[in-house]
Formats: sequence, C-alpha cells, structure tokens
Amino acid sequence: MPRRGRAAGVGARGGRVTVDGPVQGVRAWSPVRFGHLLVALDGSRLAETVLPVVAAFAARFAARATVVHVVEPGGPATVHGDRHLREAGEAERYLAEVAGWLGSRGVAA
Repeated sequence: MPRRGRAAGVGARGGRVTVDGPVQGVRAWSPVRFGHLLVALDGSRLAETVLPVVAAFAARFAARATVVHVVEPGGPATVHGDRHLREAGEAERYLAEVAGWLGSRGVAA
C-alpha cells in the first residue's frame, strides 16, 4: 500500500498503463482502462500534435474519442500563430475534419 499522503500517479510498466497511489478502490499498480478520451483543441497546429497520441491510445484501449473546441466570441484573432476559431460554424467544420482524420485511423470520434 502506498505511503499516506503520497500523490497518485499514472505510469506505464510492461506496455500496460497503471495507476500508482492512493486512489479509492484501486490497488497500487492496478491496470487502468481508458474507454473514452476527451480531446480539447483550440484549432492550432500545436494542439493538433496530440492527435497521433489520441489515435494510439484509442487503438490500444479500444476507446472512442470526443473532440471539443470552446468558441470564444471576441477572442484573439490568432492562437499559437494560427487563426483562432471564433464562430460556431467554423469550429463545427474544424471538429468534423478532425473527427474524420481520427475515423480514418479507426477511432470512433
């Protein structure tokens, strides 16, 4: 059993994702299963660098993914050097494109 007050952590051992720490109902180094991944994107290329990782995680755990973008009316014109999505329609089109990319890699999104 982990020492009292020790923070929980997530790690990988032998190709399995595990949790180590005082998590209610979970023994130290118990396997963890991810069934649904929530992916927040701001529309920038920087944010999109997570997508191959999402695809790999989803494939490994047979998980589905939900992609989300929060529309910020009046927000800055750019984010991380890319155009900022400030209209609901353009955000919906962007998310549909991302979901299609994930779908082409076998991820239900």
